[in-house]
Amino acid sequence: MIVMVTAMIGRYFMRQGDPGGLLVLAMAVLGMGAMAVIWLKRLHREMSA
Repeated sequence: MIVMVTAMIGRYFMRQGDPGGLLVLAMAVLGMGAMAVIWLKRLHREMSA
């Protein structure tokens, strides 16, 4: 999921030639990674209970 969204965002911003595109791409990857960590922590808590 993260790879697909990152590829779509990257493709869009690289076509536009926007210099801020890499910043948006980096923020999107960091945000999705943080959400994945939160989800995995909740899943671990449920599985160990």
